[in-house]
Amino acid sequence: MAAEHRWTATRVFLVALALGCLTARGLTHGDAALHVATADAIVGRGTDALELDVGELWVPTARVAGGLLYDDGRGLRMAASPGLAWLAVPGVALARAVEGRPIGDALSPLFTGRPPRVAIRRAQADARVIAFALLAPLFAALACAFVYRGAVALELPPRARWLATLAFALGSPMLAFAGSDWTQLPVTAAVAYATSELAARDRRGRGPVAPIGIALGLAALVRPDALALAPLFVAALYGIDRSWRRSPSRGLLRILAPLALAVAALAAVGLPASGGGWRLDELPRGALGLLLSPQTGLLVYAPFVALAPLGARREPLAPALVGPPLVLLVIYGGWFDWPASLAYGPRFLLPALPALALLFGRATARRPDLALAGAGLVAIGFAVELPGALLAHVRLPEGGPLAPAFVAAYRAWADDPAVGALGVDCASTYAPAFAYASLLAAALGLAGEAWHLRRRLGP
Repeated sequence: MAAEHRWTATRVFLVALALGCLTARGLTHGDAALHVATADAIVGRGTDALELDVGELWVPTARVAGGLLYDDGRGLRMAASPGLAWLAVPGVALARAVEGRPIGDALSPLFTGRPPRVAIRRAQADARVIAFALLAPLFAALACAFVYRGAVALELPPRARWLATLAFALGSPMLAFAGSDWTQLPVTAAVAYATSELAARDRRGRGPVAPIGIALGLAALVRPDALALAPLFVAALYGIDRSWRRSPSRGLLRILAPLALAVAALAAVGLPASGGGWRLDELPRGALGLLLSPQTGLLVYAPFVALAPLGARREPLAPALVGPPLVLLVIYGGWFDWPASLAYGPRFLLPALPALALLFGRATARRPDLALAGAGLVAIGFAVELPGALLAHVRLPEGGPLAPAFVAAYRAWADDPAVGALGVDCASTYAPAFAYASLLAAALGLAGEAWHLRRRLGP
């Protein structure tokens, strides 16, 4: 009898890892330049970091505090939370150790190709930049794995599990951002892990809550606005666990302690105020734009989320699954730069996608007749995300809220003679290394599939 064809968790993870490796392309925006410079300064014990020229990205940097500060014409100001830089320290330290040594010279052919043409020119061939860029596929793959783990914990049937995971990995902005180092990537991975832990606790009726607090604390270290998601997870725990309602203090302490440490660390760094960047009168326009705008609308760049509300009915984890998209919509809908500038699609809403993918999977599980339509929406999302995954963000002109970025990306992909024959942006100087990693991941996936079929079919 023929074996039933099912996607295993290992295969989903390997495909997601291969996807992240294929789309990783180094530094494509000024934020990443500041973070890699900060990581280099931390490793160098406060010495001057890389001198990155990102003038083409309109982010004037200063060689002060490792690039953590920038000059906006009113004096030096902090550019961003240093959490992503801290996460990059091990890779940057290793890159510093091998750079200029025989092992580094032996590995360099894997990471060099055509001359760099990304706006950050002098840094592209630097081993520290390469090490920093490897964070992107790592967090993308982890986030995909945690979404699948959450789908298992929610006891979704196999078809709904892989459909939810593929919707997250291929049919959403995860595909485009898997190759860049925006701070939303590690936050998304942390939130996906916290969500999967919460779902597993709901299924078992018990379990540790400290990992949820630690994950949210790490997310807050990278982006302080992740603190706004913590009350949603506390509310979900309170709703599913009777012991919390009887004596919530112990569980609250285990969640709030890591968050308090994160807040203390952020306070010690001394992050500046937003400077009036959020306005209530901007919220209606910004929220509508984040949902529907051709430039950055969630329903445009991740159309599968249109089915997510169907999975929210009678959901015991509603605060943690329905709440994050709404909270992030309010936070960034009122932000003066809600389109997120050079980002491809709704970058600010990326941490809400794990919950939306799980709700989408639950919707297709409850309504099997929607599975085909759901797969079609994932395919549409993939078509919208593909050029953003293969082109550096800086190649796309900034337009207004009604200017569809994916149309500009396809136009650049088709018309620009500087783009490779397969549409891959040749600006990445180390693309071959990611191709090798993807081939290895694919080979492992095929080997796992062969082993799976052999077990089902017998000798």
